[in-house]
Amino acid sequence: MSTPPQSQKRLFDVIRASRPVLFQNYFEGYEYSLTGTSFLCEFESNQFIVTAKHVLDGFDPEAICIPFHYESREFLPYTCVCTPVSSDPEEVDKFDIAVLPIAQNFDETDLSGEGPFSLTVDTIEQTLEPGTHLVLRGFPDGTNKIDYDKNTIIREGTAFGATIVGPSIINGCTEIAFNDLSECHSINGLSGSPVFSINSLIPPYKVRLAGMLLRGTKSSSRGHMLNARLVLGMIKAAAAQVFI
Repeated sequence: MSTPPQSQKRLFDVIRASRPVLFQNYFEGYEYSLTGTSFLCEFESNQFIVTAKHVLDGFDPEAICIPFHYESREFLPYTCVCTPVSSDPEEVDKFDIAVLPIAQNFDETDLSGEGPFSLTVDTIEQTLEPGTHLVLRGFPDGTNKIDYDKNTIIREGTAFGATIVGPSIINGCTEIAFNDLSECHSINGLSGSPVFSINSLIPPYKVRLAGMLLRGTKSSSRGHMLNARLVLGMIKAAAAQVFI
């Protein structure tokens, strides 16, 4: 049986490309910190971890830990951290992205079927029309935590529905409206989540990457995402080792 195109895979399978972001500490008993979301994607046979640059602020590149899959105790072998350089302080959101190329010799079977999302012309949302249905899966702080007494890490991905409101005031970004946040204590930790567009609320879905969530607030039920074309542009730069 042939494998379905990425854009027609089950929605559940697609959104599981997301990963929690952990950081290794150097204090006995407090080995890890947990905050933010990332996602695994593939472009031209190379694989990358993508997240919001501000998620990584305050940590050394060597401390970043992205698990193979949700429950894995092993971490993906990335080669470096690529971030764009911005000289415009008023467009900081446009450059709020980090791409971590993954070493080519890792065993993909360790991903347990959770990603990556394959990026092609057909799987990138180009139109971003108001009212477009969206879904994202991230790791909010309220349901993801470290119990230092029990030496356990709780990692629970949560899916959210949303729609496109329209262009953001920042060039290259889009404002979105969350459908229902009533059962979510906080959306802190969702920065870096992949945002997917779906062509229908009834399966089968056609799924495309619409962007990456940068920030938002529960009180407003609004968020801002970096558009997928800029995400792909940064991935291309990282693949070519051209840091923009």
